[in-house]
Amino acid sequence: MSWFIRFSLGLKARKSDVEELKKELPELFKSPFDIIKYDRVLHEYPFIWHRFYDPESIIEALHEWVRNELDNEVYIPQQGQECRAPNCPMKTSSQSIQSDGSGLLNLQVAAGGPKAKPPKDSFLNLVKQTHPNSDMPREIILTDPYIYSDVSEDGKDGGYNNLLDYLSALGLSKDDSFILRMTPSPKRGTKKSRMLLHRFLKKNYKNITLKDYSPKLKFHDRFYVVLHRSGAIRGLFGPSLNGLNSDAIVLMGDIEGIQPNQKLQQWFC
Repeated sequence: MSWFIRFSLGLKARKSDVEELKKELPELFKSPFDIIKYDRVLHEYPFIWHRFYDPESIIEALHEWVRNELDNEVYIPQQGQECRAPNCPMKTSSQSIQSDGSGLLNLQVAAGGPKAKPPKDSFLNLVKQTHPNSDMPREIILTDPYIYSDVSEDGKDGGYNNLLDYLSALGLSKDDSFILRMTPSPKRGTKKSRMLLHRFLKKNYKNITLKDYSPKLKFHDRFYVVLHRSGAIRGLFGPSLNGLNSDAIVLMGDIEGIQPNQKLQQWFC
């Protein structure tokens, strides 16, 4: 419980504090999280709780406290939640988190840049946060127009391996059976590049089924959509997979909200 003392005194979070919190309070790193309201806690522990109005404010402050030690991890607020404490860290957070109240955009992650790590790790962490391991994918739809190109626009290769890492981040093992649908009109999608990627994927996932999504669907943006075995549909928007190793600046996030999810159901189900 050393993290508790450090948090109470306003000291900086260490990596060991983050690991301890992950072990003791795993709910803080999930979304949505259930909050049990205990009004008496305000009276029993005034030395720390005097700064907050309710448990929601405490959770928001804990998220912000560990944020700087979570290298490229995604900070997830409760959907539609508003921090009501006057000095709430959410109001001054440097991380880009936006919500319009309807859940249209639950979280955003900005990554890349000339003095930063490539955005790959941030992207994969976002994938893990969005798709629970307990609900395996049945079908995956990728609208990335450059999916058949292993090399990015700035000459960095690794697009094929990034696709494997994306499938692994979804919790898929090499023996799992699933469908992968990709664009019927790819950029740089020659007959040879199609053959190379299909062969590469089947070598690593022997039970994969490769298909195109409907040619009637034309996408400008890169969507990474998963139909889970439970029937749930979840997705992300972000950069092309072949650009995850470059220093390009990208903005990515999960697709949330009733209207976007209805559209995903309409397009892909």
